[in-house]
Amino acid sequence: MAKRFFRISAAVLVVSFLVFSTSSCRREDVRVDQLSVQPYVKRGGETGLSVYVVTNVENEDMLRFQISDPSGDLVWNFEPERLVSGGVTYLGSSRVAMPLGSRLPQGRWKFLMMYKDGRSVERNFVVFYRDIDAFLDRSSATNRAFFSSETGLTYLPR
Repeated sequence: MAKRFFRISAAVLVVSFLVFSTSSCRREDVRVDQLSVQPYVKRGGETGLSVYVVTNVENEDMLRFQISDPSGDLVWNFEPERLVSGGVTYLGSSRVAMPLGSRLPQGRWKFLMMYKDGRSVERNFVVFYRDIDAFLDRSSATNRAFFSSETGLTYLPR
């Protein structure tokens, strides 16, 4: 009888320890420390976005990104690529491209970073640019990429 009581008591202690130890452990929140978005135009008029974040997540294999246009009708889901510049690691993509013949909608877009365990971070950002047709006319003669502060667009020759 004493052995049975001891086994039950030991089992209760182990279960209690596990419950309290896991409840006191808190997963670190997934966060976006910086969101960088740049609209681009390619030769031929294709438009799109470069979207990169600085985050506390160290393993990009655990992440999926989602970008939604202002209407919510166009949605891009992708696994981020790693880019290191100036000692800072950025995760994202420059492949958020509009369907051929469509212009990049201006307005409030949505960025969603999803961690595989269900945690997520949502941010909104605004896309605004000026005079895309004139920008394309002036840019089509060059073979180098550049940013125009006048229009808010980056030109990519290919």
